[in-house]
Amino acid sequence: LAWVLRRCYLESNHRCAVMMMDENIIQRASLIEPLQARLPEALRPQADLFQEWPASMQPAKQCLIMGGPGGCSTLHTDMLGWMGWNLLLTGRKHWKFYPPAPEVGEAFGAEVKEMGGNFNLGFSCTSPVDMYCVVNGEKMGRDVPSPSSQPTFAPDAGRFPGAARVAPLLEVVQGPNELIIFPAHYFHQTYHYEPTIAIASQALNEGCKKRVLSQILDFCCDGHAGLPSDFWSWRTQDQMKMVLGAAADKLWPGKGREYLERMWGDARPRRLVRATDGASPLDAGEEGTQRVQPLNRFATQIAVGTLEVPPWEPDGGLPVTWAVPLDDSIQLWEEDSDDT
Repeated sequence: LAWVLRRCYLESNHRCAVMMMDENIIQRASLIEPLQARLPEALRPQADLFQEWPASMQPAKQCLIMGGPGGCSTLHTDMLGWMGWNLLLTGRKHWKFYPPAPEVGEAFGAEVKEMGGNFNLGFSCTSPVDMYCVVNGEKMGRDVPSPSSQPTFAPDAGRFPGAARVAPLLEVVQGPNELIIFPAHYFHQTYHYEPTIAIASQALNEGCKKRVLSQILDFCCDGHAGLPSDFWSWRTQDQMKMVLGAAADKLWPGKGREYLERMWGDARPRRLVRATDGASPLDAGEEGTQRVQPLNRFATQIAVGTLEVPPWEPDGGLPVTWAVPLDDSIQLWEEDSDDT
């Protein structure tokens, strides 16, 4: 970690950026529970339905992400279309979100990446397009722009003309101690303005449950054809058992559901972790930091599942609620009429 940090601060630039993602460090350092104690209630284990799955089927827990100036993620969607979240501890980074429509994936030249593992329950999509290749109409050099200058980013229109015609649904600059919660089946990409340290994870709740289970059915099974007509009115645990059992049956024909029943409940029980007294490292702010389109710290949930407002499906619109503020006085966007 010391080596990565040194490179992030001293060597990273736009042409030769430093990025690191690790899903084991936080767990091995026994930091998961102290972290969970500082998270909003809706992101703690007792609110995450993934915690009821057999341990061998659960996605990885918290991921540590470190990036240097000029660092950039791929343009991608996440596995299973779960609810993703990202807590930035230091630095600032730029987010772009795009709709998950098939024509958008085609414009991005996105490829399907299977989840892998023992069960291979679903997939994500990854694009070769860099939506931060051009800044203010010119290809990026080594220098990283400042967010205070409000740079305009774009892809290489010569290589990816289709991608250049796709406008982002939302762009936001995330600052220290700010949390972004988003629908992970939407294409998204981040750009690091300065050295950053973040923690990212995912959750399954009632808001994204149907999307997650539907992807498993479509990917592992025969879609929804064999579902009872009243399936989506069943108890959530029964829905999850039926879908995961069908997926297990593909691996062990005639035995999958039996094996699932044996595995069910082997995960660590969900319990409430109470925050300890004293100052939290997540509470420390940075005085005098100038931000562009900032999120209000822990105040805005983007496309939330079941936090304060459930997702809604406008007629002819996108099945998601964007930028739902917890504080009614915060107005970050204006809704258009029919084409919102």
